[in-house]
Amino acid sequence: MHNHVFLITGTDTGVGKTITTAALALFFRLANQRVAVIKPVQSGVEAGEISDVDQVVRLAGIPTADAFEGVRLPEPLAPTQAAERAGQTLPPLQAQAQFIAQTACAYDVVLVEGAGGVSVALDAQGHSLLDLGQMLKPLGVHASAIVVNRAGLGTLNHTQLTLWALSHHEIPVRGIIVGAAPDESDLAGQLNLADLQADTFPPVLNVLPAGLGSLTGEAFVRTLTAHWDAHPMDLEVPRP
Repeated sequence: MHNHVFLITGTDTGVGKTITTAALALFFRLANQRVAVIKPVQSGVEAGEISDVDQVVRLAGIPTADAFEGVRLPEPLAPTQAAERAGQTLPPLQAQAQFIAQTACAYDVVLVEGAGGVSVALDAQGHSLLDLGQMLKPLGVHASAIVVNRAGLGTLNHTQLTLWALSHHEIPVRGIIVGAAPDESDLAGQLNLADLQADTFPPVLNVLPAGLGSLTGEAFVRTLTAHWDAHPMDLEVPRP
């Protein structure tokens, strides 16, 4: 049985999934775990531009050989729309599931970053990250999800809908990470963060500081390690 495969999904696009993936990759790397990062589909990135996987490598300091990018599409659209306009065919998600299962044999932790929200179609058949979680089970991989959200207005509804969808597809949720700390003047963000920490939600593993994506790799490591000293990541480190 493969363990410690995490599906990193968001309540929406632009909530901080890539920064969260980089933070998790760093967290496990500093705990002496061998980490692989997989991004099955990304839209809005031209050839030669910095992709989400490139960002994770740059910020978390993991080897390029441990980061795997699937399909890259130029227009910032839903993957199926971007693929159609680019004249490309998205590979069946089952092929990605098999690759993830194979990768899990060689790593302590595998982080799989989705695209947009949890129900966004990742192949031409309309399969989403929800389906990926189910496709992995017959391959011996029992993945769990980490939900990334924002703290601002609307997040409680978006988070609850995401959690419901994951539960309906029998994908366990390890916890929630807020992709960027709310500004102290944002009353909705502060109150929502307090509500998210109630027992009715999975545990909030961490609230990441805003602006991490603009840092150098060295500053990213320095900032997050200091942040974890003050706000420990509430996530069990896998044992090799």
